Amino acid sequence: MGGGLMALESTIDTRTLYNFIHQVVNPLNGVIGTIDNMIDGSLKGDKDQRLKAVRAQLEHSVELIRNMAYLSRLSIPSELERLKSVPQRCVVPELIIQAAQFFQESDSHIDVELDDPETQYIVFGSKDLLRQVFMNLFDNAAKYSDQQSKVLVSTRVQRLTKNLIVEVSNTGVGFHNSDKEKIFDLGVRGGEAEAHTGEGSGIGLYICRQVLEQVFGATIEAEHSGAGRTTTVRLRFPRFKNEGQRSTRR
Repeated sequence: MGGGLMALESTIDTRTLYNFIHQVVNPLNGVIGTIDNMIDGSLKGDKDQRLKAVRAQLEHSVELIRNMAYLSRLSIPSELERLKSVPQRCVVPELIIQAAQFFQESDSHIDVELDDPETQYIVFGSKDLLRQVFMNLFDNAAKYSDQQSKVLVSTRVQRLTKNLIVEVSNTGVGFHNSDKEKIFDLGVRGGEAEAHTGEGSGIGLYICRQVLEQVFGATIEAEHSGAGRTTTVRLRFPRFKNEGQRSTRR
């Protein structure tokens, strides 16, 4: 795990930068190609389906660029100090639901289920950054889950440590547990992930770790059950508030 701000890489190695650019440029080229085909009348197949594919390609590029922007933001000491000194009140289930809705609208094969949407766990930091953490975790699940499977999100207070625990679990492609620390390093993807899909920048999980450690004073860890093909990512928040149940159910 990272050891504070000094552990945040100030430069991105050439391979990671190349992979990032490749991941952004490829879908944008696909969008340009589809638009050209629409202009010259040579577009084949279902038009609505092609437009949905174009939208998905644009969303993918935007998410990658947003992650790079957050990475740059966290590497500026003055900006990091501002985030720490003026923390926002972050309602955990609310941000989980917002992140889940993004993927349930844009990706047909992922279904995110939150076990307790009512208990109002509150942590303090940046709403945008914590929402991005959950979006990155759901993005990973979308890439590596079995088709038509569920991503389960659970929240609880650990009896022994009194930490708020948030777990995100999915069934599908995992990783060797010997790599469970490395997958949070910048530019690193597990061997199984590489074999499953070429899509992935190795930035998303790294940003999750940096946001949680630097802004929220929290930690993140992951484990994979080979027999059950279940991957669980676990977030631990030592500082939080429990404001009870929502007064009205939506």
